[in-house]
Amino acid sequence: MKISVILPVFNAEKWLRRCLESILAQTHRELEIIAVDDGSSDQSLNILGEYAQKDSRIIVIKTAHEGVSAARNAALDIACGDYIGFADGDDVLSDTIFETLLEDITKAAADISICGFWFCYTDGTKRASSNLEEPCILTGDTALEWTLRGDHFAGHLWNKLFRASLFENERFDPELLVCQDVHMCVRLMQKAKRVVFNPTPLYDYCIHDESSYNSPVRAAHLAAHTAYDRIINILKPSFPNLIKYAQAQGIQNDLFLLRRLYRQKTNPDYIRRAHKHLRRMTNVKSIRCIRGCDKYLALAAYGSLWLYRLCFGLLHAAQRIKHRLLHR
Repeated sequence: MKISVILPVFNAEKWLRRCLESILAQTHRELEIIAVDDGSSDQSLNILGEYAQKDSRIIVIKTAHEGVSAARNAALDIACGDYIGFADGDDVLSDTIFETLLEDITKAAADISICGFWFCYTDGTKRASSNLEEPCILTGDTALEWTLRGDHFAGHLWNKLFRASLFENERFDPELLVCQDVHMCVRLMQKAKRVVFNPTPLYDYCIHDESSYNSPVRAAHLAAHTAYDRIINILKPSFPNLIKYAQAQGIQNDLFLLRRLYRQKTNPDYIRRAHKHLRRMTNVKSIRCIRGCDKYLALAAYGSLWLYRLCFGLLHAAQRIKHRLLHR
């Protein structure tokens, strides 16, 4: 069975060789690797061309800088694999990820196969994405709920293998410059009858200073508000009971934006818009879906930004004291 691996690339020269090497080292050899350079200004396109000359399985597409959604759509338009997988240019894949995902999806007669992954930090530490020990088979509806709850997997694309037919009449929304992955996953989970999840971590999600996780907040990041609004509209007809989980994700995304915005001391209008969206997503049901300290930060932010900053400062101070005590 052929797998089309879609790799959007934008200014990833520091990590791209490492990523490509991990894809080419896959034990499942029947791959079509579609690398889309999204208008990079560094050496990414040259690196892709170099690897394409070495391995005929690599197809390189060059596009203007239109965002990751447009890049993935360009790849989907020419993909001819039986299954579709994804990767990001600054991450690393286990050499058995596609063999395992394909074996699981085949044995379970599923539409989507999911594996665990590692959160990899710059200090060399790793954290597994799931504490489950055994694989499980889920209905599409249950998998959709797990995606929105984020218990063992979430709306990432790169730890999943999709039956290609799921993408018929489905393309990424170019207007969504962030959170387009969870928006697509919600749509595909609705179409899936069966989903298999293997908690074994087979993908390294690398969080570094230049990753999207840590990049400065720009206007594009506020597109997350549109993404979660559209996800809620998708859920309303058939899955109204899951709206609270989407709202909770939206709130946590807004808290993440607020933390970064205050740390960066940037555009106050972005702060106002993130706060307004958080208040719109907040209700008794959505707050109950948030765990840990974020629940109390969300309640504080709902009250006022001043109260949020006070609570966040106290929490941050407590965490620093705890860190010092633990490392005496």
